[in-house]
Amino acid sequence: MVRQKLRYAALSHRWLSSGEPTFQEMSAERNHQSTRPGFIKLRNFCQKAREYGCRLAWSDTCCIDKRSSAELDEAIRAMFKWYRNADICIVFLADSLSISDFPQEVWFQRGWTLQELLAPPRIKFYGKHWDQLSRSRNDKEDHSMLEALSQVTGISRENLLYFSPGLVDVREKMIWASKRRTTRMEDIAYSLIGILNISLSVAYGEGERAFRRLMEAIMQACREWQILAWAGPHAPFQASIPLAIVNYQADESGKRGGMGKLNPTNDYLCFVLGSSIHSAYGGWQKVETQKIVTIRTKREVYQPVTTVWL
Repeated sequence: MVRQKLRYAALSHRWLSSGEPTFQEMSAERNHQSTRPGFIKLRNFCQKAREYGCRLAWSDTCCIDKRSSAELDEAIRAMFKWYRNADICIVFLADSLSISDFPQEVWFQRGWTLQELLAPPRIKFYGKHWDQLSRSRNDKEDHSMLEALSQVTGISRENLLYFSPGLVDVREKMIWASKRRTTRMEDIAYSLIGILNISLSVAYGEGERAFRRLMEAIMQACREWQILAWAGPHAPFQASIPLAIVNYQADESGKRGGMGKLNPTNDYLCFVLGSSIHSAYGGWQKVETQKIVTIRTKREVYQPVTTVWL
């Protein structure tokens, strides 16, 4: 009953370099008629929210007091849930006039928009002039839209429709994220908190250490050997952890540095992961055969796997 009465729309968009409305500006109850691009975008979003029957609208630009580190930390941890619980997620694609523009659309290249695509059960895409890009009320029910989204993101239709957060198929999720970029280095880790359903404190200023902490948390709880399938340089002092998420990328060139194709018919070097994340060789053993490397522990034997280049 309460949820029906308090239906809200959530905005997904690419932030402007400047001019977005802030929490302080909206709280001051002035400048709401500003002609700044950020305010125009916000008003258009609110209009679309009304068209969907939502009396409330939420935008990350002005609904979070970013001066409060505690509020920002809470918001980042809860962001996935907020988008999942939205009655409708309205996506503004500033570079697109039609579905055919998706390969060049920057929204699909940003880190935070990954969870904004996966979390909401109902989503609606609008182009640069706020024209709808399909005739469906929910673009996750539109066959052509789903096909276009799957092609541009590499995410299956099933995951687009029924995505479940957590530490299952982690490497696949890391591959999705490896194709995206964030303005702040730490955000590539923080933007995966909800997708992986993992606990991680937010500490802006820690730089690349944020990604190392994310990987440590994953490897302490994840039992999938595929998380070891990455290519490129490792993190300082922790050879079992990739330096950056780009190490999960793969292309056809066979190039190192996170761009090596992991071909199951070839042999690659497999790293021997330690039983402790801080000990590269802990209690694990390596058993080699002509074609595969088996990772074995004292307690549990993992399935034989094709070796991977790390």
